[in-house]
Amino acid sequence: MCVIEETFFLNPPARVTNPPRPRSTALFRRYVANSPFGRWPQNTSTYQGFYLMSPKGGDLGGIFGITRKDKAEALMVAALDKSKKSGATMRPVPNDDLAIYGGAEPRPGAVKLQLAYRDLPRGNLPRITSAYVRNPYNLGWFDLSAAEARSFRTDSRKPVAIPQRLFRRLATQTLKDAVRGQMRGWDAAALTGGALYTQLFSRENNTRNYRLTGSAILKDGSRSYAPQLHGRAVYDETAKKFVEFELVAVGQRTGKGPANGRENDLGPAPIGVAFKLFPVATR
Repeated sequence: MCVIEETFFLNPPARVTNPPRPRSTALFRRYVANSPFGRWPQNTSTYQGFYLMSPKGGDLGGIFGITRKDKAEALMVAALDKSKKSGATMRPVPNDDLAIYGGAEPRPGAVKLQLAYRDLPRGNLPRITSAYVRNPYNLGWFDLSAAEARSFRTDSRKPVAIPQRLFRRLATQTLKDAVRGQMRGWDAAALTGGALYTQLFSRENNTRNYRLTGSAILKDGSRSYAPQLHGRAVYDETAKKFVEFELVAVGQRTGKGPANGRENDLGPAPIGVAFKLFPVATR
């Protein structure tokens, strides 16, 4: 039995050139191949739902999307009955570590950041929404190459801007309203102002401590986001890598995207985007 949410790496589309392929991924791929046509939308890249399978990936039932409690119970009862009638024996489910991130494998000197998107308090104003989840959050990732990561290191005690090309990529890809659903990045022209600065704050033994500050102005029609950015980073000169990296973007957003769940919540309202070093898993 699998309950998964937006986990397209379990059966990655052809455009994903470096998908993880542990045994548990192979198990789900066999289940998809054995399932009836029409269980999932054609050409889907996401497989959230409630699924039941045999130890070899045989189809015992399943539903794409949200499954209510009574339907889930009925599915499990039917699946157990079907499994018993088949004479199948119990086997352990593969428990290989699944990568909990996408993108490239981290290389020496590179940095992989985890992103978290959240709504922020609005005082006495109610949150207008018809979504199932009252206080949702969403996760993502952002990769810095070794060269890009080096741009956050400086000897200056005064703020120094990271390269505008890197800031534009970070801002247009990550500073968006993905709290309640899917949201693509901004077009390059949407970034009309802002920068991200780094400065050396202190040195302690073999570590360097950096302060990060900045802002961004993003606007495309009725959709906008104007956050302030604050954070810190710690570089270990012995290990030659960042051992801490925290950045928070906080500001007002407006409008909606095609699939981000804001139909009845156009704002303005505050959201936050938090960045931290990814706890990289083995594959």
